[in-house]
Amino acid sequence: MSNMAGAMNAYRNIYRNLDLNRFSHVFDNNTQGYKYYWLEAIIDECIRGRISFTFEELAERMIANAWYTVTVYHLNLGPRHESGARMNRLELAVELLQSSCSRTGEMPELSNTAGSDDIIEKAKKYSSVLSELMNKLTLYVPYRLLSCYLPEGVGSMSQEEVIAAMEAVNQNILLPYMVEKDNKNRLQSRVTVPEEWKVFFQKESFMLKGWIQNEKVRFLQDRNPDVPGIIYKLEAPSGKRDYPAVKELWKEVLQMREVKDIYTGVSLQEEKYDMDHFVPWSFVASDELWNLTPAEHILNIRKSDSLPVWDDFITPYLEQQYSIYELVISEKNDNLSKAFAQCRSHNIHAPWALSELYVPSNTEEQFKNVLNRNLKAVYDNARLQGFTDDFSLQKIQAAAFSTD
Repeated sequence: MSNMAGAMNAYRNIYRNLDLNRFSHVFDNNTQGYKYYWLEAIIDECIRGRISFTFEELAERMIANAWYTVTVYHLNLGPRHESGARMNRLELAVELLQSSCSRTGEMPELSNTAGSDDIIEKAKKYSSVLSELMNKLTLYVPYRLLSCYLPEGVGSMSQEEVIAAMEAVNQNILLPYMVEKDNKNRLQSRVTVPEEWKVFFQKESFMLKGWIQNEKVRFLQDRNPDVPGIIYKLEAPSGKRDYPAVKELWKEVLQMREVKDIYTGVSLQEEKYDMDHFVPWSFVASDELWNLTPAEHILNIRKSDSLPVWDDFITPYLEQQYSIYELVISEKNDNLSKAFAQCRSHNIHAPWALSELYVPSNTEEQFKNVLNRNLKAVYDNARLQGFTDDFSLQKIQAAAFSTD
């Protein structure tokens, strides 16, 4: 929904007291992305039937809504310092909550399936730790979101003057919310949503949250240009993977030749393995054949979202991937051909893989060179995004020794 003003036309006769044309511009000049999360938090509270809430409550919900984007997918919400440190206050608040929970051993409670309420509960628990960042996070966004309704020059006004301007405008144009400032504790300042706007936020929540999601994706893609699948990285991982065709292909391969786990060198047994993403799914957000390898279940769990140490595993990985390609192009096996055809439809989408990798004319050297070059680019981008490359042969051997 790139033209929100146009999309609002259908609603103007229904919500006659609301200036939806101005509302369509609330995200203008959104350099840090705070506006998306602030409005989303307000809509979430209205969906729950509330019309009045503190800055602190909205900041907690902002943290919950940004949690997975920052912690699991390592996306940047704003620019970084020259040292590589985050500068965006919402990112910093999420990281601070994560580190606070890690120090006390509470991170398992905030797993990849934790809901917003679970994260908010932890934010409340660590409110004293988060208060300084939440104060900074809510310093300007409550007022700047409504700047499209207010007179020019509002950016140079004090907060008291902005609130006075809001009250004056509200006499003629019903604003989406009003602010009651608490001079002793900014986080206890309150946002109150008029009934007409609450009804709009509730009834049109699907459309509004879709709009916010679309704007977030474009914003995040600009700040993370080398990261694929941004649209899948706004919420908790679904856990759903789409690679039955890949599993069927490996099943056929295992019936025809020995295949070894690239991490342990142990021969794999049919149906007794997991499919592992060499570069974690939480970065690639796809199930491409060239990034999937059969691996022992316990190793897949231990590896989690880590990158495998490149020099430890790339040689056996290239060998293993070539074994599929070589079988497909050399064997006249109907089941194998059918399984690979399904993979081509569902699990080979990268243009380079279609045009350069899985082509019958490749020699072994050509195949491995193409895969090595392109996989390394994806791998390096994941490292730059903050994924750690600490899944090593040494760590696997140490784990095996400790269980003997």
